[in-house]
Amino acid sequence: MGTANSLLLPDLTIKGFRGIDELMIPRLGRVTLLAGENGIGKTSVLDAIRLYAARGRRNELVKLLRGRDEEDIIVDEEGESVPGLDWAALFYGRNPLSEELTLSIGSGKASDQMIMQPADLEEEELEGQFAIDISETHIQAIKVAFHGSNHYVLIYPNRGWKPRQIKNNIPLPSPIKCQSIGPGLMSSIELYSLWDAVALLADEDKVIEALNIIVEKKVDRITMVNGGQASPSHYGRIGPERRVISRLPPRVLVRLIGRPNSRVPLRSLGDGASRMFGIALSLANSSGGFLLIDEIENGIHYSKQRDFWSMVLRTAYHNNVQIIATTHSYDCIKGFAQAATENEQTEGVLLRLSRRHGSLLPVEYRKKDLLVAAENNIEVR
Repeated sequence: MGTANSLLLPDLTIKGFRGIDELMIPRLGRVTLLAGENGIGKTSVLDAIRLYAARGRRNELVKLLRGRDEEDIIVDEEGESVPGLDWAALFYGRNPLSEELTLSIGSGKASDQMIMQPADLEEEELEGQFAIDISETHIQAIKVAFHGSNHYVLIYPNRGWKPRQIKNNIPLPSPIKCQSIGPGLMSSIELYSLWDAVALLADEDKVIEALNIIVEKKVDRITMVNGGQASPSHYGRIGPERRVISRLPPRVLVRLIGRPNSRVPLRSLGDGASRMFGIALSLANSSGGFLLIDEIENGIHYSKQRDFWSMVLRTAYHNNVQIIATTHSYDCIKGFAQAATENEQTEGVLLRLSRRHGSLLPVEYRKKDLLVAAENNIEVR
Protein backbone atom coordinates (compact mmCIF):
# COMPACT_ATOMS: atom_id res chain seq x y z
CA MET A 1 0.00 0.00 0.00
CA GLY A 2 1.15 3.56 -0.63
CA THR A 3 1.69 6.40 1.78
CA ALA A 4 0.61 10.01 1.39
CA ASN A 5 3.81 10.66 -0.57
CA SER A 6 4.00 7.47 -2.63
CA LEU A 7 1.97 6.00 -5.45
CA LEU A 8 0.65 2.48 -5.76
CA LEU A 9 1.72 2.54 -9.42
CA PRO A 10 4.36 5.19 -10.21
CA ASP A 11 4.53 3.80 -13.76
CA LEU A 12 2.70 1.16 -15.76
CA THR A 13 3.58 -1.61 -18.21
CA ILE A 14 0.91 -3.73 -19.94
CA LYS A 15 1.72 -6.56 -22.32
CA GLY A 16 -0.59 -8.93 -24.15
CA PHE A 17 -3.84 -7.77 -22.55
CA ARG A 18 -7.00 -7.50 -24.68
CA GLY A 19 -6.32 -4.96 -27.45
CA ILE A 20 -2.95 -3.91 -26.03
CA ASP A 21 0.08 -5.69 -27.46
CA GLU A 22 2.46 -3.57 -25.38
CA LEU A 23 2.16 -0.25 -23.57
CA MET A 24 4.81 1.32 -21.36
CA ILE A 25 3.89 4.48 -19.43
CA PRO A 26 7.06 5.83 -17.74
CA ARG A 27 5.19 8.04 -15.26
CA LEU A 28 1.77 8.12 -13.64
CA GLY A 29 0.65 10.94 -11.37
CA ARG A 30 -1.47 11.12 -8.27
CA VAL A 31 -4.13 11.96 -10.86
CA THR A 32 -3.62 10.78 -14.45
CA LEU A 33 -5.92 11.72 -17.31
CA LEU A 34 -5.78 9.52 -20.43
CA ALA A 35 -6.86 11.14 -23.69
CA GLY A 36 -7.04 9.66 -27.17
CA GLU A 37 -9.38 8.58 -29.95
CA ASN A 38 -12.31 6.26 -29.33
CA GLY A 39 -11.21 2.63 -29.46
CA ILE A 40 -7.54 3.45 -28.89
CA GLY A 41 -7.36 1.39 -25.68
CA LYS A 42 -8.04 3.84 -22.83
CA THR A 43 -10.70 1.66 -21.22
CA SER A 44 -8.47 -1.40 -21.53
CA VAL A 45 -5.86 0.43 -19.44
CA LEU A 46 -8.44 0.89 -16.68
CA ASP A 47 -9.44 -2.78 -16.95
CA ALA A 48 -5.80 -3.82 -16.63
CA ILE A 49 -5.36 -1.78 -13.44
CA ARG A 50 -8.54 -3.35 -12.02
CA LEU A 51 -7.10 -6.82 -12.52
CA TYR A 52 -3.74 -5.76 -11.10
CA ALA A 53 -5.42 -4.34 -7.99
CA ALA A 54 -7.41 -7.58 -7.55
CA ARG A 55 -4.25 -9.66 -8.04
CA GLY A 56 -6.02 -11.67 -10.75
CA ARG A 57 -8.84 -12.96 -8.54
CA ARG A 58 -11.47 -14.95 -10.37
CA ASN A 59 -14.44 -12.78 -9.38
CA GLU A 60 -12.81 -9.70 -10.97
CA LEU A 61 -11.93 -11.63 -14.14
CA VAL A 62 -15.55 -12.78 -14.43
CA LYS A 63 -16.91 -9.27 -13.81
CA LEU A 64 -14.63 -7.85 -16.47
CA LEU A 65 -15.57 -10.43 -19.11
CA ARG A 66 -19.30 -10.19 -18.40
CA GLY A 67 -19.13 -6.41 -18.31
CA ARG A 68 -17.66 -6.47 -21.83
CA ASP A 69 -20.22 -9.04 -23.07
CA GLU A 70 -17.46 -11.62 -23.54
CA GLU A 71 -19.84 -14.55 -23.21
CA ASP A 72 -20.45 -17.33 -25.68
CA ILE A 73 -22.00 -20.76 -26.14
CA ILE A 74 -19.31 -23.40 -25.74
CA VAL A 75 -19.23 -27.20 -25.83
CA ASP A 76 -18.55 -28.85 -22.47
CA GLU A 77 -16.74 -32.12 -21.81
CA GLU A 78 -19.96 -34.06 -22.33
CA GLY A 79 -20.45 -32.54 -25.78
CA GLU A 80 -23.37 -30.31 -24.80
CA SER A 81 -23.63 -26.62 -25.69
CA VAL A 82 -23.72 -24.44 -22.58
CA PRO A 83 -23.19 -20.73 -21.85
CA GLY A 84 -19.66 -19.81 -20.85
CA LEU A 85 -17.08 -17.04 -20.79
CA ASP A 86 -14.70 -16.28 -23.63
CA TRP A 87 -11.47 -16.47 -21.61
CA ALA A 88 -9.40 -15.94 -24.76
CA ALA A 89 -10.71 -12.34 -24.79
CA LEU A 90 -8.32 -11.54 -21.92
CA PHE A 91 -5.33 -12.05 -24.19
CA TYR A 92 -4.10 -9.95 -27.09
CA GLY A 93 -5.20 -11.28 -30.47
CA ARG A 94 -8.06 -13.44 -29.15
CA ASN A 95 -6.20 -16.57 -30.23
CA PRO A 96 -7.30 -19.98 -28.93
CA LEU A 97 -6.08 -20.55 -25.39
CA SER A 98 -2.63 -22.07 -25.22
CA GLU A 99 0.32 -21.96 -22.86
CA GLU A 100 2.15 -19.70 -25.31
CA LEU A 101 -0.22 -16.82 -24.52
CA THR A 102 0.93 -14.46 -21.75
CA LEU A 103 -0.25 -11.17 -20.36
CA SER A 104 1.47 -9.04 -17.75
CA ILE A 105 0.41 -5.94 -15.82
CA GLY A 106 2.31 -3.88 -13.28
CA SER A 107 5.09 -1.38 -12.85
CA GLY A 108 8.24 -1.50 -14.96
CA LYS A 109 10.03 -3.58 -12.30
CA ALA A 110 9.91 -7.28 -13.15
CA SER A 111 9.29 -8.13 -9.49
CA ASP A 112 6.06 -6.11 -9.51
CA GLN A 113 4.55 -7.67 -12.62
CA MET A 114 1.43 -9.80 -12.38
CA ILE A 115 1.69 -12.48 -15.07
CA MET A 116 -1.22 -14.54 -16.36
CA GLN A 117 -1.19 -17.40 -18.84
CA PRO A 118 -3.41 -20.35 -19.80
CA ALA A 119 -2.40 -23.66 -18.27
CA ASP A 120 -3.29 -27.28 -19.02
CA LEU A 121 -2.95 -29.03 -15.68
CA GLU A 122 -2.92 -32.58 -14.43
CA GLU A 123 -4.75 -33.53 -11.26
CA GLU A 124 -1.60 -33.76 -9.14
CA GLU A 125 -0.60 -30.20 -10.02
CA LEU A 126 -3.72 -28.93 -8.23
CA GLU A 127 -3.44 -31.14 -5.16
CA GLY A 128 -3.98 -28.99 -2.07
CA GLN A 129 -4.81 -25.89 -4.09
CA PHE A 130 -8.60 -26.03 -3.74
CA ALA A 131 -11.21 -26.82 -1.12
CA ILE A 132 -12.60 -29.83 -3.05
CA ASP A 133 -10.91 -32.66 -4.88
CA ILE A 134 -10.83 -32.36 -8.64
CA SER A 135 -10.84 -35.77 -10.27
CA GLU A 136 -10.53 -34.83 -13.95
CA THR A 137 -7.28 -35.81 -15.60
CA HIS A 138 -7.11 -32.67 -17.74
CA ILE A 139 -8.00 -29.24 -16.40
CA GLN A 140 -7.92 -25.88 -18.15
CA ALA A 141 -6.99 -22.92 -15.96
CA ILE A 142 -5.47 -19.46 -15.95
CA LYS A 143 -2.23 -19.38 -13.95
CA VAL A 144 -1.66 -16.13 -12.07
CA ALA A 145 1.89 -15.43 -10.85
CA PHE A 146 2.64 -12.48 -8.57
CA HIS A 147 5.42 -11.77 -6.08
CA GLY A 148 6.73 -15.32 -6.25
CA SER A 149 3.40 -17.09 -5.63
CA ASN A 150 1.05 -18.81 -8.05
CA HIS A 151 -2.65 -19.47 -8.01
CA TYR A 152 -5.01 -20.97 -10.58
CA VAL A 153 -8.33 -19.76 -11.90
CA LEU A 154 -10.25 -22.79 -13.16
CA ILE A 155 -12.22 -22.38 -16.37
CA TYR A 156 -15.86 -23.47 -16.27
CA PRO A 157 -18.21 -25.00 -17.21
CA ASN A 158 -17.76 -28.49 -15.88
CA ARG A 159 -20.76 -30.32 -14.47
CA GLY A 160 -18.82 -31.65 -11.50
CA TRP A 161 -17.69 -28.20 -10.34
CA LYS A 162 -19.63 -25.53 -8.53
CA PRO A 163 -17.99 -22.08 -8.28
CA ARG A 164 -18.80 -21.72 -4.59
CA GLN A 165 -16.86 -24.94 -3.91
CA ILE A 166 -13.76 -23.97 -5.88
CA LYS A 167 -11.99 -21.96 -3.21
CA ASN A 168 -8.26 -21.52 -2.95
CA ASN A 169 -6.67 -23.19 0.06
CA ILE A 170 -3.47 -21.22 -0.54
CA PRO A 171 -3.69 -17.55 0.58
CA LEU A 172 -3.74 -15.12 -2.33
CA PRO A 173 -1.77 -11.86 -2.36
CA SER A 174 -3.69 -9.05 -0.66
CA PRO A 175 -5.70 -6.95 -3.13
CA ILE A 176 -5.52 -3.17 -3.38
CA LYS A 177 -8.70 -1.21 -2.74
CA CYS A 178 -10.10 -0.19 -6.13
CA GLN A 179 -13.26 1.71 -7.03
CA SER A 180 -14.30 1.74 -10.68
CA ILE A 181 -16.82 4.08 -12.30
CA GLY A 182 -18.10 3.53 -15.83
CA PRO A 183 -19.26 6.18 -18.29
CA GLY A 184 -22.89 5.95 -17.14
CA LEU A 185 -24.66 6.84 -13.92
CA MET A 186 -24.16 4.59 -10.91
CA SER A 187 -27.17 2.59 -9.77
CA SER A 188 -29.06 3.50 -6.61
CA ILE A 189 -27.83 0.29 -4.97
CA GLU A 190 -24.20 1.18 -5.75
CA LEU A 191 -24.66 4.66 -4.33
CA TYR A 192 -26.33 3.29 -1.22
CA SER A 193 -23.43 0.94 -0.46
CA LEU A 194 -20.93 3.81 -0.82
CA TRP A 195 -23.05 6.21 1.25
CA ASP A 196 -22.94 3.92 4.28
CA ALA A 197 -19.21 4.61 4.67
CA VAL A 198 -19.52 8.42 4.80
CA ALA A 199 -22.90 9.16 6.41
CA LEU A 200 -22.59 11.37 9.52
CA LEU A 201 -18.79 11.56 9.14
CA ALA A 202 -16.52 14.38 7.95
CA ASP A 203 -16.55 12.98 4.41
CA GLU A 204 -20.27 13.69 4.20
CA ASP A 205 -19.52 17.43 4.22
CA LYS A 206 -16.94 16.92 1.46
CA VAL A 207 -19.49 15.09 -0.66
CA ILE A 208 -21.95 17.98 -0.23
CA GLU A 209 -19.21 20.46 -1.11
CA ALA A 210 -18.46 18.53 -4.31
CA LEU A 211 -22.14 18.29 -5.22
CA ASN A 212 -22.53 22.05 -4.87
CA ILE A 213 -20.04 22.56 -7.69
CA ILE A 214 -22.74 21.28 -10.03
CA VAL A 215 -26.06 22.19 -8.40
CA GLU A 216 -27.20 25.77 -8.86
CA LYS A 217 -29.66 25.58 -5.96
CA LYS A 218 -27.17 24.79 -3.24
CA VAL A 219 -27.59 21.56 -1.31
CA ASP A 220 -27.73 21.77 2.48
CA ARG A 221 -28.12 18.09 3.48
CA ILE A 222 -28.20 14.66 1.86
CA THR A 223 -29.90 11.47 2.96
CA MET A 224 -30.56 8.07 1.43
CA VAL A 225 -33.77 6.15 1.89
CA ASN A 226 -33.11 2.43 1.58
CA GLY A 227 -35.17 -0.15 -0.25
CA GLY A 228 -36.66 -1.65 2.88
CA GLN A 229 -39.87 0.33 2.56
CA ALA A 230 -42.78 -1.35 0.88
CA SER A 231 -45.87 0.00 -0.75
CA PRO A 232 -48.88 -1.59 -2.51
CA SER A 233 -48.38 -1.48 -6.26
CA HIS A 234 -51.89 -2.63 -7.11
CA TYR A 235 -54.71 -4.72 -5.70
CA GLY A 236 -55.51 -8.24 -6.82
CA ARG A 237 -58.71 -9.12 -8.62
CA ILE A 238 -60.36 -10.73 -5.61
CA GLY A 239 -59.79 -8.06 -3.05
CA PRO A 240 -57.19 -6.09 -1.11
CA GLU A 241 -55.99 -9.20 0.76
CA ARG A 242 -54.31 -10.30 -2.52
CA ARG A 243 -52.48 -7.01 -3.01
CA VAL A 244 -48.98 -7.11 -4.51
CA ILE A 245 -46.23 -5.45 -2.48
CA SER A 246 -43.28 -3.92 -4.34
CA ARG A 247 -40.07 -2.75 -2.68
CA LEU A 248 -38.87 0.73 -3.43
CA PRO A 249 -35.25 1.01 -4.62
CA PRO A 250 -32.83 3.13 -2.57
CA ARG A 251 -33.21 6.84 -3.30
CA VAL A 252 -30.96 9.84 -2.75
CA LEU A 253 -32.84 12.80 -1.28
CA VAL A 254 -31.44 16.29 -0.73
CA ARG A 255 -32.54 19.33 1.26
CA LEU A 256 -31.92 22.59 -0.53
CA ILE A 257 -30.81 25.75 1.23
CA GLY A 258 -33.83 27.94 1.91
CA ARG A 259 -36.24 24.99 1.77
CA PRO A 260 -35.79 23.30 5.17
CA ASN A 261 -39.07 21.37 5.10
CA SER A 262 -38.72 19.70 1.70
CA ARG A 263 -36.80 16.67 0.40
CA VAL A 264 -35.96 16.62 -3.30
CA PRO A 265 -34.82 13.51 -5.22
CA LEU A 266 -31.24 14.01 -6.36
CA ARG A 267 -32.03 12.67 -9.83
CA SER A 268 -34.54 15.50 -10.28
CA LEU A 269 -31.56 17.91 -10.26
CA GLY A 270 -30.15 16.36 -13.43
CA ASP A 271 -27.61 13.74 -14.50
CA GLY A 272 -24.71 16.03 -13.62
CA ALA A 273 -25.72 16.04 -9.95
CA SER A 274 -26.02 12.25 -9.88
CA ARG A 275 -22.68 11.84 -11.65
CA MET A 276 -20.92 14.19 -9.24
CA PHE A 277 -22.49 12.47 -6.23
CA GLY A 278 -21.16 9.10 -7.43
CA ILE A 279 -17.66 10.45 -8.06
CA ALA A 280 -17.52 12.25 -4.70
CA LEU A 281 -18.68 9.11 -2.85
CA SER A 282 -16.12 7.01 -4.71
CA LEU A 283 -13.36 9.44 -3.78
CA ALA A 284 -14.36 9.16 -0.13
CA ASN A 285 -14.36 5.35 -0.34
CA SER A 286 -11.02 4.96 -2.15
CA SER A 287 -8.59 6.09 0.53
CA GLY A 288 -5.29 4.25 0.12
CA GLY A 289 -6.33 2.71 -3.19
CA PHE A 290 -7.21 3.31 -6.83
CA LEU A 291 -10.14 5.20 -8.33
CA LEU A 292 -10.72 4.46 -12.02
CA ILE A 293 -13.17 6.64 -13.97
CA ASP A 294 -14.12 6.03 -17.60
CA GLU A 295 -15.21 9.09 -19.61
CA ILE A 296 -14.96 11.30 -16.57
CA GLU A 297 -16.41 14.32 -18.37
CA ASN A 298 -19.88 12.76 -18.69
CA GLY A 299 -22.54 14.83 -16.96
CA ILE A 300 -20.14 17.63 -15.97
CA HIS A 301 -20.85 20.91 -17.80
CA TYR A 302 -17.85 22.45 -19.56
CA SER A 303 -18.10 25.59 -17.41
CA LYS A 304 -17.66 23.49 -14.24
CA GLN A 305 -14.65 21.47 -15.38
CA ARG A 306 -12.00 23.67 -13.74
CA ASP A 307 -13.71 23.66 -10.33
CA PHE A 308 -14.46 19.96 -10.68
CA TRP A 309 -10.81 19.08 -11.32
CA SER A 310 -9.64 21.32 -8.49
CA MET A 311 -11.84 19.29 -6.15
CA VAL A 312 -10.59 15.96 -7.58
CA LEU A 313 -6.91 16.92 -7.31
CA ARG A 314 -7.30 18.27 -3.79
CA THR A 315 -9.25 15.25 -2.54
CA ALA A 316 -6.91 12.75 -4.20
CA TYR A 317 -4.02 14.23 -2.22
CA HIS A 318 -5.78 14.41 1.14
CA ASN A 319 -7.40 10.96 0.82
CA ASN A 320 -4.26 9.30 -0.59
CA VAL A 321 -6.07 8.05 -3.70
CA GLN A 322 -4.42 7.36 -7.04
CA ILE A 323 -6.83 8.29 -9.83
CA ILE A 324 -6.67 7.22 -13.46
CA ALA A 325 -9.41 8.62 -15.69
CA THR A 326 -10.17 8.69 -19.40
CA THR A 327 -11.67 11.38 -21.61
CA HIS A 328 -12.16 12.43 -25.21
CA SER A 329 -13.42 15.92 -24.33
CA TYR A 330 -11.31 19.00 -24.98
CA ASP A 331 -13.23 20.98 -22.34
CA CYS A 332 -12.35 18.29 -19.80
CA ILE A 333 -8.66 18.42 -20.79
CA LYS A 334 -8.65 22.21 -20.59
CA GLY A 335 -10.24 22.18 -17.13
CA PHE A 336 -7.74 19.56 -15.98
CA ALA A 337 -4.84 21.62 -17.36
CA GLN A 338 -5.97 24.77 -15.56
CA ALA A 339 -6.53 22.99 -12.23
CA ALA A 340 -3.30 20.96 -12.42
CA THR A 341 -1.14 24.01 -13.03
CA GLU A 342 -2.72 25.77 -10.03
CA ASN A 343 -2.30 22.84 -7.63
CA GLU A 344 1.23 22.54 -6.23
CA GLN A 345 0.53 19.56 -3.95
CA THR A 346 -0.98 17.08 -6.36
CA GLU A 347 0.87 15.73 -9.37
CA GLY A 348 -1.47 15.77 -12.35
CA VAL A 349 -0.35 13.99 -15.52
CA LEU A 350 -2.03 14.19 -18.93
CA LEU A 351 -1.23 11.36 -21.34
CA ARG A 352 -2.39 11.09 -24.91
CA LEU A 353 -2.51 7.55 -26.30
CA SER A 354 -1.95 7.09 -30.02
CA ARG A 355 -0.95 4.33 -32.40
CA ARG A 356 2.16 4.52 -34.52
CA HIS A 357 3.09 1.68 -36.87
CA GLY A 358 0.67 -0.54 -34.94
CA SER A 359 2.21 0.21 -31.52
CA LEU A 360 0.33 1.98 -28.73
CA LEU A 361 2.37 4.94 -27.51
CA PRO A 362 1.82 7.45 -24.69
CA VAL A 363 2.71 11.12 -25.07
CA GLU A 364 2.98 13.04 -21.80
CA TYR A 365 2.10 16.71 -21.47
CA ARG A 366 4.01 18.32 -18.59
CA LYS A 367 2.47 21.08 -16.46
CA LYS A 368 3.95 23.88 -18.51
CA ASP A 369 2.73 22.14 -21.69
CA LEU A 370 -0.73 21.82 -20.18
CA LEU A 371 -0.87 25.52 -19.43
CA VAL A 372 0.25 26.49 -22.92
CA ALA A 373 -2.24 24.06 -24.46
CA ALA A 374 -5.08 25.41 -22.30
CA GLU A 375 -4.29 29.06 -22.97
CA ASN A 376 -3.89 28.60 -26.73
CA ASN A 377 -6.64 26.05 -27.38
CA ILE A 378 -4.11 23.51 -28.66
CA GLU A 379 -5.73 20.15 -29.47
CA VAL A 380 -4.27 17.33 -27.35
CA ARG A 381 -7.04 14.75 -27.62
